[in-house]
Amino acid sequence: ANRRKSASDEDRTLLFLGSKNSGKTSIINRFLEKSSEGLRPTVALEYTFGRRAKNNDTARDVVHVWELAGGSSLSSLVDIP
Repeated sequence: ANRRKSASDEDRTLLFLGSKNSGKTSIINRFLEKSSEGLRPTVALEYTFGRRAKNNDTARDVVHVWELAGGSSLSSLVDIP
């Protein structure tokens, strides 16, 4: 079904950064209420999303989640001059 985006829909974007093996993926999965079984280390950059309806309404909140893998090789991508 094609559903047009209404003015009450909300999109948000989150960027997760952290040290290697710090639990970034576990936090994201808990937030999105997804299973944490069979997790594997993040390689480079990973994307996922989640949706939630508001109070039995058709309007939805959408969150776009980007996770940057930990490690020194990728830290230069987020250097602040």
